[in-house]
Amino acid sequence: HAESLCRDVRQVVRLCDEANEITSVCRASDVHFEARLTSGSPPSVVVCVLEKDAAEPTYNWTLIQMGERLDRMRESYTVFSRTGHFEVDALDNPWVEAHPADVWERLR
Repeated sequence: HAESLCRDVRQVVRLCDEANEITSVCRASDVHFEARLTSGSPPSVVVCVLEKDAAEPTYNWTLIQMGERLDRMRESYTVFSRTGHFEVDALDNPWVEAHPADVWERLR
């Protein structure tokens, strides 16, 4: 278990570092990402999404969730690098979780 946890921590730290770099280029740096260990049994690593000056995370994402979101951040970065701007659909924004009311409204 310890080897697996160490591997996950290293991977999450790399994902957070890349997401923070992309965020600093594509957005006003209003959010950043940190790897944190849980104290559960067994312990695990989560990605904390923190808004500027916030003490508590806005969101906690798993390694898999962060990987999927980072893929979308990379897509945004590619567009931004070519055009100087990008647009993100509210339901597909990799930096935030969609509000249930927004999802409901889209489905109607």
